[in-house]
Amino acid sequence: MKKLFGIIILGLFLIITSYAHSQDYNCSYTFDGELFSLKLIKKNEYTYIFKQTIFETDEYILGENNEILMLGNPLYVEGKKNAFRVIFVDKVNKLFSITTLIEPNMREKYQIGVWGDATGVCYI
Repeated sequence: MKKLFGIIILGLFLIITSYAHSQDYNCSYTFDGELFSLKLIKKNEYTYIFKQTIFETDEYILGENNEILMLGNPLYVEGKKNAFRVIFVDKVNKLFSITTLIEPNMREKYQIGVWGDATGVCYI
C-alpha cells in the first residue's frame, strides 16, 4: 500500500512540475541576418524572466489569456530609462514579436520611435 501511495505522489509531482514549466517559452528570431535565442521563464503570477545569452530582465505581465501573452518592461538606452519593450507571444501559432519603443526626444536617432523590432517563433 505504501508503495502504491508513493507512486501516486510521484506521479502527481511530475504532473504538477510539467504544468508549472508549461508556461515557459523558448523562442528564436533573426535580426540583421543573425539568429538569436531567448527564454521566457515564468517567475511568478506577475512576471516572466527574459533570458538571453548575455543578460536577463524581469518582464511584467501586461495581459494574458489562452491565446496571447503580453509582457512589458522599461529599459535603459544610452544610460537612461527611456524605452519600453513589449513582447507578444501568440500561444496558438507559437509566434512572438518584440518591439522596443523609445521616448519622443530621441526621435532624431530613431526616426519612427522604435529602437528595435523583431518577430520569431516559440517552442513550449
